[in-house]
Amino acid sequence: MSEESATSTVKARELTNLESELYSEVTANQSKRTFWQKLNDLYFEPKTFEKSGKLYEALGAKWFGKYCPNGGSYWTQKGQSSMIHGRKKGDLESFIVLTKILEGIHAFGGAPFCTTMAAIYLADKDYASAAIWGVIDIALNFYPVMSQRYNRNKTIQILDRLEEREARKTPATY
Repeated sequence: MSEESATSTVKARELTNLESELYSEVTANQSKRTFWQKLNDLYFEPKTFEKSGKLYEALGAKWFGKYCPNGGSYWTQKGQSSMIHGRKKGDLESFIVLTKILEGIHAFGGAPFCTTMAAIYLADKDYASAAIWGVIDIALNFYPVMSQRYNRNKTIQILDRLEEREARKTPATY
C-alpha cells in the first residue's frame, strides 16, 4: 500500500467517524425530545396538502387575513403595526413562533369553548343559540387557525428560499 493510499484511507476513516459522531448527536437529541414536543412538531408541521396554499385560499383564508384586525393589510394601512417586524431570517423565524402561539390559542382554547357552548345549546334544543355559537366558532377560531397555518407555511417557504440563496453564495469548503 502506498503512502498516499494509506493517507486517503485514514482521512476517509476520520470522515466516517466524524459523520457517525454527528449522526449519533442528532439522533440522540431527537430521542431526548419529549412526547409533547414530538406531538407539537407533528401538529404544527405543514402537511403536504397545505404546502401550495390553494386549499386555504379557496376557503377564504387570504381574504380573512387581509381584514384580520391583528396584522391584516387593511389594518396596517390604517396605522396598526405589522406582526412581521422585518425581512431578516430572525424576524421570519420569530413570526413562525408567533403563528404557532396564536394558532394554539384559537385551536386549543377558543374552539373547544365555542364548540362546548354550541353543544350545550344543542342538548337543550336551542338551535338558534347553537347556530350562533357555531358561527362565532368559525369566525373567531376556524378562520384565524387557517390564516396562521397559511401564513406560517408561506413564511417557511420564504425561509427555505433564503437558505438556498445563502447556500449558493457561500462556496463549500472541504
